[in-house]
Amino acid sequence: TVVEERTIGPSLGKDSIDSGIRASFFGVLFVVVFMPLYYLFCGWVANLGLLIYVVLVAGAMAAFGSTLTLPGIAGFILSVGMAVDANVLIFERMREEATTGKTARAVVSAGYHRAFSAILDSNVTTLITAALLFIFGTGPIQGFAVTLSIGLLASLFSAIFVTRVVLDYVVKKNPNKVFKMLELFKAPNIPFLKRRVWAYGFSVLCLGLGIFALTGRGEKNYGVEFTGGTLVQVGFTQDVDQAKFRAQLEKQDLKSVTLQHFGEAKSHQYVVKMAEGNPSKVGAAAEAVAGKDAFKILKVDQVGPSVSGSLRDKALWAIIWSWLGILIYVGWRFEWKFATAAVVALVHDTLFAIGVYALSGREINLATVAAVMTIIGFSVNDTIVIFDRIRDNVKLMRKTPFVDIVNLSVNQCLSRTALTTLTVIFGSLSLLFFGGPAIADFAFILTVGFLIGTYSTVFVASALVVDWKAHK
Repeated sequence: TVVEERTIGPSLGKDSIDSGIRASFFGVLFVVVFMPLYYLFCGWVANLGLLIYVVLVAGAMAAFGSTLTLPGIAGFILSVGMAVDANVLIFERMREEATTGKTARAVVSAGYHRAFSAILDSNVTTLITAALLFIFGTGPIQGFAVTLSIGLLASLFSAIFVTRVVLDYVVKKNPNKVFKMLELFKAPNIPFLKRRVWAYGFSVLCLGLGIFALTGRGEKNYGVEFTGGTLVQVGFTQDVDQAKFRAQLEKQDLKSVTLQHFGEAKSHQYVVKMAEGNPSKVGAAAEAVAGKDAFKILKVDQVGPSVSGSLRDKALWAIIWSWLGILIYVGWRFEWKFATAAVVALVHDTLFAIGVYALSGREINLATVAAVMTIIGFSVNDTIVIFDRIRDNVKLMRKTPFVDIVNLSVNQCLSRTALTTLTVIFGSLSLLFFGGPAIADFAFILTVGFLIGTYSTVFVASALVVDWKAHK
């Protein structure tokens, strides 16, 4: 027996969805404009690959009947970043090969060949993460894993196959083709690892502050999805601007507010969920947006958490299993000191990002979990690229001190690191500034995590490998 049936709007709200789509468009537009400006002709080829990638992802998601959630959007952002990263790796290798005087055909062939191992290892580690998140996670975590997996496979095809076919055709038609590109850094030689002890101190200090903030706030760390709270149903005499209503709710200093349209499409009712706050403040916000006699508080209820403790534990265990999967794969492909350093860096990035998030006074919700998983995927990708270059240089420079090899490898990948970080940071900043208040926290932790992931690759993962190698 169907006792009751209700129709509700999206938890993000139509205004936030529209803002998120617009912000994502700006992020992709930046990549589309930047790649030809920096890599010139090769940048246009990369854009063609990116177009094929988008078509493949959209088609695959439609074929699987997938629905796009906020964690799914996070997976899409990460896979776009990795698609761009693969092209950057290939083009930077082609630039290095061109300086040796090789023909255009040899430059293309060597560029793809030498970049392939880094692209393969970084994508496989992220696919392992996605598979373990899908197996041991649930709900939104599985949505993230599916979207990320589809995106990674599509990006591998577009970056390695589509762009290769185009460039091979070009050099066949014009054997004397010269691939001109701008150069961000010319033969950099920055002693990154010279002050690694200071970096250790900085990390320990920041982690300590973050953990102190997390433990000090206790249950206040969690939003209404994890803790439950108060539900207020408001009815208006006529429709109101949802974005303005959300802005007025923010001004009332209510904690962890979720605003949803309630009832049929023509209904003028809204549901406000909040972790803390007086329901009368919802009335004050409604009065500010519609007028004194233009609304009515229809119902006030206490509601439990929409995410149970068991689901929260599953999310944590899914992340831990993903760390273990990365440890095993990197240990097999490189060696155990590299693998352990990579996992330590991932734990560092997770705690660092959540600590900064807590210090900012924000609350952990499902979007935060999605952002943390995205940070892990980005960080391991960045680390594997550096480790791959270290492995190549160790074979070529057997008599060079290991610390010098690592420092050289970091400098050789500096342009790639800067460009890839720039593209993903611009995407997260677009969400932060243009995505609206409902996804601002999600975009904030993404931005922090991308920056920390880049920092930890050099000053945590690479630095630990150097110190552990010195004490073998």
